[in-house]
Amino acid sequence: MSVKRALATMAVAVAAMAALTTPATATTSPSSKAPKEVVDIVNRINGNQANRAAKLLSDADRETLLKKYPEWADRIMDPDRAGEVTESEQSSGDGVSTMAYCPGFDRYINYYGVSGAKVVEWHHSLTYCIPDGTTKVQRTGRRTYLNNAVDNWERGTYRTNDEVGNNTTWYSSAFQEPIRQCVYTLPCGVWQYPYSKFVVNGSTRNVDYYYSV
Repeated sequence: MSVKRALATMAVAVAAMAALTTPATATTSPSSKAPKEVVDIVNRINGNQANRAAKLLSDADRETLLKKYPEWADRIMDPDRAGEVTESEQSSGDGVSTMAYCPGFDRYINYYGVSGAKVVEWHHSLTYCIPDGTTKVQRTGRRTYLNNAVDNWERGTYRTNDEVGNNTTWYSSAFQEPIRQCVYTLPCGVWQYPYSKFVVNGSTRNVDYYYSV
């Protein structure tokens, strides 16, 4: 089975997938109360999003976080760095079962802190079966979830929660879910709107994956 990655026809440009290295996850623990200077930076980020500014974190504020408050730079999500997609495929069948072909797919978008440390993964998981002798895709599970989250993350109401073609040859599952980081003692951060879609061809058993961030 081949899995292809493509841009969703939704709008925002996506940064290229990181090649060979996996950035560390933030592990440092900042002091219990955020310094006023850090609070002010987060408020400016939120204000810039509200005003639809091209750059949400100024160069000066970025330098302040990295040089003066590295423990906060680890944890505060970089609002100007696009999420990056990682693939994790788990299959419960090898295509030669006497009963059915039943794979599972889990693709996720990584978000990173100002320092480059990972702060959360947004996952879209899909499982289904194609009974032998048919081309019908029978969905057995689909969901989104967060993993490896640094601090608290708020999840909004789905903007997209679409499923088309269950028990037919062409099947698709799509989600778009608002998420935002709420670092302890700081205002909640800007909303992110990760989107992903699986399209399954029951005849060829190919799966296409689309995403935007």
